[in-house]
Amino acid sequence: MDNWNFHGYIALPLEEFGRVYFGDSRITADEIECGKFVDAMFSMLSIKFGSLKDIPDFVCLCEDYADMPVSKIPKEKAIEMFEEFKRIIKT
Repeated sequence: MDNWNFHGYIALPLEEFGRVYFGDSRITADEIECGKFVDAMFSMLSIKFGSLKDIPDFVCLCEDYADMPVSKIPKEKAIEMFEEFKRIIKT
């Protein structure tokens, strides 16, 4: 049985990253699930790096899923995007 769920494994941790980079929970886990997943990651990376121009591979990985609710994003793709986000944001 697979107990994985987007809210617990991606949306809540991403909301916590938002607290670090925005200083508050400007983007909530519920908003992340409802279409702000890619936007949240792009916003935080833009704050950290000043723009997204230095991470074109990540932009290409995610851009097709912008404004898409997570119910429309394959689980494996969501995990891949979030893992790459974490790798980049921690550099």
